[in-house]
Amino acid sequence: MYRSAYYCILYAVVTLSFQVHSQEALKTEFDSYYNNASLSFEQKEDSIHLLLKNTDTLLNTYELGYVYHKLGLLYNRNKNYKKAIQETLKAIRIRNILKDINTKDLNNSLYNTYIYHKALGKIQKGKFFLEQVLKNKGTDRFNFKVLIELAILSMREGDYFKALQYLEPVILSSDIYKDQRILALGHLSCLEAYSKMSTPHKYVDNVYLHKEQIESLEDYILTKEVADMHTNLGTVFEKTNKKEDAIIHYNKALSLYIEAEDSNNIGTLYNNLGVIHSKKKEYEIAKTYYAKALEINESSIKKADVYYNLGFYLQTDDPKEKIKFYQKAIYTALDQTYNSSDNHQLPTIHSFKNFTYKPDVLEYLTNKANAWIEAYYQENNKDYLLYAKETLYLVDKLVSLIRLDSELDQSKLFWINSGVDSYMLAVEVCYLLQEPDEAFYFMEKNKALLLLENLDKRYKQQKLDIPDIILKQEKGLLEKRIALRRSLLEVKNNIELQKEFVKVDHEYTMFLDSIKGKFPAYYTKKNEPTILPLKESIEKHVSKDAYFIEYIINKGAGYGIFCTEDRKILFKIPKVPELLQQIQFLKQELSAPFTTKEAFQKYRSVSFSVYEKLFPFIEKANEIRFKKLTIVPDYELHNLPFSALAVSDVDTGFKLDYLLNYTETVYLHSASVFQQIHKTTRKNTTEIVGFAPTFFKNKQLIDLERSEEEMKSYTSFLPMSLYVREKASKKACLLSLKNTSIVHINSHAGYTKDNTPWLELYDDKITLNELYDIENNTELVILDACKSAQGTQEMGEGIMSLSRGFFYSGTQSVIASHWNVNEVATNEITHTFYKELKAGKTKSTALHTAKKRYLKTHQLEQTSPYFWASITLTGDDRPLKISNNSLLFKIGIGLVVAVLIVIIVYRKKFSII
Repeated sequence: MYRSAYYCILYAVVTLSFQVHSQEALKTEFDSYYNNASLSFEQKEDSIHLLLKNTDTLLNTYELGYVYHKLGLLYNRNKNYKKAIQETLKAIRIRNILKDINTKDLNNSLYNTYIYHKALGKIQKGKFFLEQVLKNKGTDRFNFKVLIELAILSMREGDYFKALQYLEPVILSSDIYKDQRILALGHLSCLEAYSKMSTPHKYVDNVYLHKEQIESLEDYILTKEVADMHTNLGTVFEKTNKKEDAIIHYNKALSLYIEAEDSNNIGTLYNNLGVIHSKKKEYEIAKTYYAKALEINESSIKKADVYYNLGFYLQTDDPKEKIKFYQKAIYTALDQTYNSSDNHQLPTIHSFKNFTYKPDVLEYLTNKANAWIEAYYQENNKDYLLYAKETLYLVDKLVSLIRLDSELDQSKLFWINSGVDSYMLAVEVCYLLQEPDEAFYFMEKNKALLLLENLDKRYKQQKLDIPDIILKQEKGLLEKRIALRRSLLEVKNNIELQKEFVKVDHEYTMFLDSIKGKFPAYYTKKNEPTILPLKESIEKHVSKDAYFIEYIINKGAGYGIFCTEDRKILFKIPKVPELLQQIQFLKQELSAPFTTKEAFQKYRSVSFSVYEKLFPFIEKANEIRFKKLTIVPDYELHNLPFSALAVSDVDTGFKLDYLLNYTETVYLHSASVFQQIHKTTRKNTTEIVGFAPTFFKNKQLIDLERSEEEMKSYTSFLPMSLYVREKASKKACLLSLKNTSIVHINSHAGYTKDNTPWLELYDDKITLNELYDIENNTELVILDACKSAQGTQEMGEGIMSLSRGFFYSGTQSVIASHWNVNEVATNEITHTFYKELKAGKTKSTALHTAKKRYLKTHQLEQTSPYFWASITLTGDDRPLKISNNSLLFKIGIGLVVAVLIVIIVYRKKFSII
């Protein structure tokens, strides 16, 4: 009775007041209800709705936007998130109209709408509102809070490097928004991203940097966030095998979570401590922690992780017991029911479409497959291999799903590396089942997949006819962003530089967003690149005179497929750890001449042992005599010129029996990459351009006095345009790549401090990263420079070398060197190569002939592989059309034309007289 009387009086008062109410008074009136602590939620709600009923809500005013925004907050406090969204959307509509006056308020409403969607578990719907904030190009604190939220979402999806990219403006531009709380959250999020990576040891310096910054901002972070910091530090120490340090940080985090009564994170810490004690082989202590974790955890994914660890560290001789736990972990994470008596049951790939924790389940599935293989070795039950293979096909699809959702090449590379072990397991299964075609598929998925994706992207550019101006604009914005980032790392507290960085970051993000609408097939369609089947690869690379071989290898195992017209041999490489040690020895020996008979003999013995391991199916080298051999190497085999292997262990003094004497070799990144290279359209040209800087603007580099003379000698029999000294500039080189058949660069190559390869021209370097973005239509690039085939080794992708960079940008084949070459020997081989190429020989035949001729015409130490084996051909092998018009011929034609002109002029003169 009293409640209804209250509402009657309230209604009368509010109605009377609105007879003279104005928009200016709306905010004040609203606040009087909103901030009145004596009113219940229901009373506030009714009062505000009566207020709005008597207000002209058709007027889009600042005050009305304020009311709807705060009303959203009121519903949020009462956990009525649907109503909160409904009211805040009204605020957004009004504030969007007024955004030219106040963007910050609009961004506030957009950010809150995401938070309300997040509370409802509708994160993808809410993400739309975060993206709208970025489109507003503001520099208020909500813009930077949005970047942190987008980083967190990227981490959940496994795109850790994208997360770090989102966080860069937060970390580098704190002078703009001047909010230490946001800066602290930015550093906390960076630390979390590094902790989630499988190789945090690569980023330990960054981890400590963020830790120091967080500690300096301790007044701005909550107790729970301090606990999060210790959790992430514990994870980093655990992954870097510093168990005691990990335990210290985990225990610090645990006590803070207990103090905050944070049950989910308490469960996480119990699980983490269980893992640490399992690794220390303290299994009873570990079990206690796992039991506590299961008891307290409410989150499905956190429970799943406990089940996975119980299986992984289970002390049993029966791998099928482990599988039970892995199965429970998989289906618990997905919130799906399953038949516990059918442990080979698998979820469909569609189950993962909108699933956030794909990386976690990926690990569960991989170890389940490994356990099936262990079970096969114990019981010799072929069904277990089939279960393992089916699981590994699902792993393959899941890795692809995560990789294709990643935007940055760094993230894609991370997931390619993460898939390496599963592909080796899959090949092992196929070997045991003797299924070479399926083994080949998994080998190809383990080879240069990032390179293949980018070649596919280049092909789409051509097919969709995307205007050059758009591609150049994208490239320009990206380069500008990178340059500003570097400047900010060097120059601290420069607010103008920070503003420019944020502006360019916004422009780049918005530019990509705008062109996604114009070219969706290129920018948003996420298709797995085509993997060439073994049958088609054989059709392309195998004939009566040509064989094909592909390898997959890691630190513990290796396999290969050797193909002739009538045979497909899937074989296992014996003694892989020993093989890898031997390859390291050969790399060292190949980098210098052999000066004694003993050195030749030692090299012969080790290289013959390597040959036998890599070709265990060949009884005598004569089986491949006079055949071309197309080789797809892997891991450390990328560093090995196969032609320098001894195929006999018979003591022949200084003259070793090299594979070079039996077969010519050509290398591929993968059969699928080779196929993709041929799809791209290129301009028809027979032109050859040479570059010989001879001396350099960078005076720290030594002059190459012979290079100019050597390059000039080619012009006597080749249609080569030659750029020497100052004319051999970076700009001229990049321009020549657009419309030239062969580009030959005789110069220096090396590495930056962060191991990025570079190639020097007269005035500047071309780095590997720059090569990724250039326009390149060449058929052959000759990198006449030391170690141009070398670079950082990335598991599952290959060597990040200059050679790779040219392929990435579009060339069809590259000749590059593995070590510091001997200039005289290399020039001799190159001369013969060009003459053979001009005579119509294929590239591999021309290079093979040149090396054999060198070996035949030299004696003793000059026959060391150091002199002739360094340069190798990778890519397309087809012959090239080279015009017979040498420079002298062109000069002769020019003189004839000049004489004819003189004669004509002379005759005209006398005919007039």
